Order: sequence, then C-alpha cells, then structure tokens
Amino acid sequence: IRHASCAANVPGGGATEYEKVKFARYGSVIPLGSRLLPVVFDTLGAWGDSASEPLDVVARAYAFKLGIGPSGTHLFYAHLNATLLRHVARLLLQNSGVGETPLRPRLL
Repeated sequence: IRHASCAANVPGGGATEYEKVKFARYGSVIPLGSRLLPVVFDTLGAWGDSASEPLDVVARAYAFKLGIGPSGTHLFYAHLNATLLRHVARLLLQNSGVGETPLRPRLL
C-alpha cells in the first residue's frame, strides 16, 4: 500500500500524497495553458485534495443532467462511492481466491 501512513492519519491523506507523485511525474509534460488535475482515491474512497474541484464540477453537471439542480450533487457522490466500493470489493475477491472455479482460474 502506497502512502499508508498518510492514509491512516487523515482521510484522503494517502491520495493527497500520491497526487504529489503525479504532479512530479507529469507536471513537466502538460501543454502550456493546460492544468494537471490528478484525481486519486484511497482504497476506501477518500480522495486527494486536488480532486475536490473537478469532482464538484462533475457533480454539478450530473445533478443538472438529472434536472434536480445543485442540491442534488449528493447523488453523484453516493453513486461514485458505491462504484468505488464495488470495484475495490471485486479486486479483493479476485485476489483472495474466493469464487474460483475450474473454468475461471485465479489470475496471478
């Protein structure tokens, strides 16, 4: 687990620390006039500091598309949270050996 000590101390801490890695790695290759916005999540769904702004933009657009206005942004975050947790659960199950069958061998 990368940046585990930060993740253990502050929600989103590990994601925020890994954002620094993304800025260091890709910051110099971003075209002039563009902005790097890494969206990094911790294992249980907390996101890094730089993810808040783009996620808020997407949440408002999602609420607008549903026709429920800005107060409906919580639906986007609920959907995002459920999606992330499902994905993490799927990865954990794939790597645990649970549900293996002769037709579906465990991938290493």
